Amino acid sequence: MSVEQIATSLPIVGGKTDIQHPLGPLTAGEITETARLIKGLWPSNINLQFKSITLQEPNKAELIPFLAAEHKSQPTPTIERRSFVVYYIRNTDKLHEATVNLSSGKIESNVRLGPNVHSNADGEEILMVEKIALEDEHVRAEIAKLQLPEGTVVISDPWIYGSDGINEGLFTDDKRMFQCFLYVRDPNNASEADSNHYAMPLTISPVISAETMKVTRIDILPTGVDATVKQPSPYKIQPPNEYIPEAQQLRTDLKPLNVIQPEGASFQVSNFSEQGHNISWQKWEFKVGFNQREGMVLYDVYYAGRPLFYRLSLSDMNIPYADPRHPYHKKAAFDLGDAGAGIMANNLQLGCDCLGSIHYLSAVLSDAKGEALDMPNVVCIHEQDNGIGWKHTNYRTGRAAVIRNRELVLQSIITVSNYEYILAFMFNQAGDVMYEVRATGILSTQPIDEGISVPWGTVVHPGVLAAHHQHIFSLRATLSTRLPSQHLVVTISITMLTEYSRSKMPPSKILSTASQ
Repeated sequence: MSVEQIATSLPIVGGKTDIQHPLGPLTAGEITETARLIKGLWPSNINLQFKSITLQEPNKAELIPFLAAEHKSQPTPTIERRSFVVYYIRNTDKLHEATVNLSSGKIESNVRLGPNVHSNADGEEILMVEKIALEDEHVRAEIAKLQLPEGTVVISDPWIYGSDGINEGLFTDDKRMFQCFLYVRDPNNASEADSNHYAMPLTISPVISAETMKVTRIDILPTGVDATVKQPSPYKIQPPNEYIPEAQQLRTDLKPLNVIQPEGASFQVSNFSEQGHNISWQKWEFKVGFNQREGMVLYDVYYAGRPLFYRLSLSDMNIPYADPRHPYHKKAAFDLGDAGAGIMANNLQLGCDCLGSIHYLSAVLSDAKGEALDMPNVVCIHEQDNGIGWKHTNYRTGRAAVIRNRELVLQSIITVSNYEYILAFMFNQAGDVMYEVRATGILSTQPIDEGISVPWGTVVHPGVLAAHHQHIFSLRATLSTRLPSQHLVVTISITMLTEYSRSKMPPSKILSTASQ
């Protein structure tokens, strides 16, 4: 498929990069200053592991008068800037939450959370867990039993425990642990770094403590119809199942499809702070922020001068897996809480993720050391044609009137291990706002004996099982408190009571009920 992708440089209209709006995402300077203040609480020999440094949004009582004055172009009240911090004392279970007043340079709160409260993983930690799993001598001894061909590359996929807190001793799951699932690249093409290792799962699964960064045990995975495990034996090499384009027989009869906007895009982008952006398009106006956990956040959404939403974001998603056997029953990811939609966001300029006349938004987040981390091109803004919006033909004259359905799309794509999620806010000219999620990527797989089937999964390749699972998304939508009335309207179709006989189609009517 041939496409045209144009990155646009839209004029920044009324940009305000010299001041910090209360809703503006943290700047690089604010992130490093926050980390400096938190580090100052501890002796210099204490090493901290920062999980998140993000904006502490003002409460509504402060923010609503500010936004109201802003819309009226009146002087706005001063609101102090604050950051919210989640961090560990490294190599301990001592998790803290803190609030830093950036305006005064003071720490307002610093609280250690309970022992069973765990934070998200971070990129540095995940890479370390992968390394430890593959270098442990006991893990290597188990892998040796598989008699893999010389030069075979083993891959580790760490998963945060989905803990139910019921196990004790060696199998305790109230600690912060990683369950690593192992795979191999195609041994006949081991130098290909992008080989699909999910087509070749192994039966060995090390468990690593996030506190000690050591292997605490090695699970052997069940591969039959029940929870019975068999000791590792020589691995049977299966045919590869690759996804990279050069390993595919692609179609050759597809003609080019170009998405071209010769006069550019119809939307405007401006800065309301150094890292925050205003978007205006077809009577829509709103602010866009970005943070580590939620990724895109929309604020102060207006249509045709009417306030609709105070705040819009994806809150979290849960992916429970159906295999009831140990240790698979612990596969229950919360991808925003366990990882983060912001920190896992793709650089969208690297591929054909968006088409047409595109404007990219970048972000600044924090890393495990408390330093600013540049996240380029994490949101792409573009317009798309979504078919016919309205049409009518006068059959007497044969004249047709047609209006196309133009949409504005704000899109972010995240990669969480094997899965990709395409997350998009979509606006149209009829006043609708939609949130679309597309799940793509690769299935998380596990080994299965050949010739059998189980009710909790599907065999997708020889010796490979993909367990059934769900994707449950939670969208946080806060209506504007400046709406004329706060009513939930429910529309129900009911049958009208008439004198017609029951043998005839009864008419119906629509009732709308509103509740405060």
